Amino acid sequence: MPVARRFSIGRLVSSPFFLGIGALLALLPAGPAPHRAADGRVPPEVRTIPLAGPMADSQAEISGLAGRGDTLFLLPQHPFRMAAGRAEHGLLYALPKAQLRAFLAGRSEGPLRPRPVPLVAPRLRERSPGYQGCEALAFGDGAYLTTEAVADAETSAMRGFLFKGHLQEDTLRLNERRRVTLPPQTSTHNMAYEALVVRPRRVLVFYEANGRNVNPQPLAAAFSPALRMLRPLAFPPLEYRLTGATAPNAGGRFWATNYFFPGEREKLDPAADPLAASNGSTSRHAPRGPVERLVEFRVKRRGIERTATPPLRLSARPGAPRNWEGVARLRTDARGDGFLLATDQYPRTLLAFVAASGGES
Repeated sequence: MPVARRFSIGRLVSSPFFLGIGALLALLPAGPAPHRAADGRVPPEVRTIPLAGPMADSQAEISGLAGRGDTLFLLPQHPFRMAAGRAEHGLLYALPKAQLRAFLAGRSEGPLRPRPVPLVAPRLRERSPGYQGCEALAFGDGAYLTTEAVADAETSAMRGFLFKGHLQEDTLRLNERRRVTLPPQTSTHNMAYEALVVRPRRVLVFYEANGRNVNPQPLAAAFSPALRMLRPLAFPPLEYRLTGATAPNAGGRFWATNYFFPGEREKLDPAADPLAASNGSTSRHAPRGPVERLVEFRVKRRGIERTATPPLRLSARPGAPRNWEGVARLRTDARGDGFLLATDQYPRTLLAFVAASGGES
């Protein structure tokens, strides 16, 4: 009777067959390869920051983000709706940047609960005829806020209004008597002034639709810190929608959120996009899917120019595009310099962080 050989795992895995299989497996990727853009870059991770309280509700409709000192302010589109039962006051919300840094560094767990900040502006809606909500917030020597309103009921063209106020004892008070009107730049439905950039001597307000086929001569409205009208600045064509902007650095550079929802193709009528490579496309024609990206600009004396810094593409999800309406810079101690982003209500209320990718801060 033959003697059975003892089974040896070591002998098996050291055989030429298994060594060859191991070599082949080592060449395979560990998981799905990140989708690269046509320029070879991989979009950075978009890390969600969970929220608690009223700002976690999709009805909050975050319209803007703005940093002031060590605090991040979140602007709801309808501040008075957020303050139901508080008479004439509205509500903004705020988060300490230290809490955001601690969460991103893994030193604390979410969700984070923004604290309410009263908005004292009882005549804001009255002083914005056709009022549809608040769109942008920025800080400089004071606080600046834009509202959007229906300018033409037949075409649904939108205009904006710019107000100034001050943050005092954690309350934002607007001077509603002093306002400036921001006229429509196009007759495109539901497009208004979505972004503010405050420089030492100029307050710049940006229109939402700046594509070649809908707005042949886009302009950034310009005002003095006292809201005296200045000569507008030429703005370079930008396809899709401009929905928010960061505060500028000392050199006048700032980043803007640039968003395209395929359902708005007819309304926006996109022209050839010179930045299409950043979308992961080799074609300049309007993309089939959504576009979510950040584009850097520089304020010059006579106009605004796009910088040579490549756009920062966010990994868009075809079934759930994210309408980023707020953006602010954040320096972190764990993940480097980056951007805080916020959606309105699509697909739901989101606050997120994305690391910068080589751009100047």
